[in-house]
Amino acid sequence: MAMPTDLKLDPRPLYAQVRELLTRRISSGALRPGAPLPSELQIAADLGVSHGTVRKALDALAIEGLVVRRQGKGTFVVEQTPQDVHFRFFNIYTADGRKVIPDSRETRIKTAKATVVERRRLAIDTGARVVRLRRIRTHGDQPFISETIVIPEARFPGLAEHKTIPNTLYDLYQAEFGVLVVRAEDQLEPVVADKNVSSQLAIAEGAPLMRIERVAFGLDNCPVEWRSSLCNLAGLQYVAHLGQGMAPA
Repeated sequence: MAMPTDLKLDPRPLYAQVRELLTRRISSGALRPGAPLPSELQIAADLGVSHGTVRKALDALAIEGLVVRRQGKGTFVVEQTPQDVHFRFFNIYTADGRKVIPDSRETRIKTAKATVVERRRLAIDTGARVVRLRRIRTHGDQPFISETIVIPEARFPGLAEHKTIPNTLYDLYQAEFGVLVVRAEDQLEPVVADKNVSSQLAIAEGAPLMRIERVAFGLDNCPVEWRSSLCNLAGLQYVAHLGQGMAPA
């Protein structure tokens, strides 16, 4: 890991500069998902900084969910798994506090020219194309979410040609396209079920729903996904976990 010549010329704290350097290496693919990082002492020697500076930088990356420490083994680039995605990015629980682990069915996928709203949510240019994925999510074999997901086709080339789409997507984004979702912003709005959604979710037309609109961001802080979920939360609850360094997805 060659030392950048401007590392100590930057006015920011050294640990923040080391954190950004490591983040860039993860983002570029130089450090792959699941790959071990050099030891703290090796990083410190390579960059000409103190061991304490490196440890503070790795602490920040661990809080952000970009690396994971394994006792006696070292520090590794995070590798998102379906279990990790459910734990960090799905915030619906049963009334007695058990996390809901949803399944998916009736998945449909196609590509199209982005609408004005899609371009705005995803910060993409006029004329850009998107992949739209629509599916029903179930809990205990009962449908409870009608979901639409929109992603930029340029960042996910070939995804629309997949014969099968997995239940969780963020691990797919990382494994096949090198896109690591690091944070998300959710907006919640109470709505009522229209005729189409009431049929999809087997509920009465006009039944109360919660719309969860999410924009998910990658390591470069650019939007990588816009998701709109119409949720029947009867007997369930949305729980936001604050102060953990990561937003839910």
